[in-house]
Amino acid sequence: MIFKYIEFLKEVKSSKLNLFRESKISNLFTSSIEIELETQDRTDGEIDYSERYVSELITKIKNSTIKQLLRVEQFVLSEEISEFIDSVLEELQYEWEDYEYCVDEILEEDDYTNENQKLVIQIIKPQFLSYFYSDDFGYLEKKFKSNFKDFFGKYKKLIKFEIDNTLDRGIELSNLTYFENVESLIQFIKDFYVDYINQDYWKFTDNTGIHINLGLKNTESYNPIKGLLFLNDYTDDPFVFKNMDWRMNSKFCGSLIKELQKDKQTIVQSLELLKSNKIEKAEELLNESLFKILNTQGYKNFGVNLIPLKKFNYIEFRYPGGQIEEKSLIDKLLYFTYITYLMTNLEMDKKLYQKKLYLFLEKNS
Repeated sequence: MIFKYIEFLKEVKSSKLNLFRESKISNLFTSSIEIELETQDRTDGEIDYSERYVSELITKIKNSTIKQLLRVEQFVLSEEISEFIDSVLEELQYEWEDYEYCVDEILEEDDYTNENQKLVIQIIKPQFLSYFYSDDFGYLEKKFKSNFKDFFGKYKKLIKFEIDNTLDRGIELSNLTYFENVESLIQFIKDFYVDYINQDYWKFTDNTGIHINLGLKNTESYNPIKGLLFLNDYTDDPFVFKNMDWRMNSKFCGSLIKELQKDKQTIVQSLELLKSNKIEKAEELLNESLFKILNTQGYKNFGVNLIPLKKFNYIEFRYPGGQIEEKSLIDKLLYFTYITYLMTNLEMDKKLYQKKLYLFLEKNS
């Protein structure tokens, strides 16, 4: 463990990491986290599906649906689509006990000709089935609260719980609102692990992931290619996977740079621009290709999701997961903070960046 940490410090100097824990820098960021957990408990909980509880589940589905829709770069949440979402969920709320009607009539994708409506149904259907028929959400939520008493007592007004369809008998917890700095998220992680190591009901597994969201409050101009070249996730032994080697082959942690390497036309054009001292034009071209890759292949296939930058001014880092230790997760958070800051700071590591950019383009042209 010590040796691997020293390796990390060689890659990113400790002085740079400590910089992001100082209030003057930490306070520049907003931060949040999504943590997935699974349990081996297969008990069917006795949950009272009262009108109030059903309404709460429908609200969760609505919020999650809108969140996922807004992550689609070209999608516009029009009044018409908002009304469609409300009408579908309202019908589900009153007919949820009639499984066949809900699935075969309300949520039958082929019955909708409008592409936006199809997309809405594709998002709502798996959530509806999970919340109402398979994952026993209410029981799992209670089990989290009882096993994370101190953590929940401290953060109950700041977190929410959801079902994630990629999990096997699992739950996801995340922030209701962003922390106004990085240090608060670090403390949140520390408090989480205190309870985590003192219980054995909930576990990190091969299926579970942890997503970290970072943005700078007063910055709207990002240069993603700079950060991704420093992230180095496309090399043989990148730091981002150290102490969690098992994530290297995860379908959720693909490298955007590896995909960018395949876009030979963009690589060649960018190299020509760079040689003509038009670095900003080259960066613009490369960044457009990165967003195109995400929109075409889906952001869930990559370790970095840039899509939220255009609508919400933050980046989602999806690399951590599995049985990751507290210290490693905090190291990753600081590393991602550094990477995010690089994307917005023209002068930080400028010469090294220009060298990395030229070598990358030359090698792949």
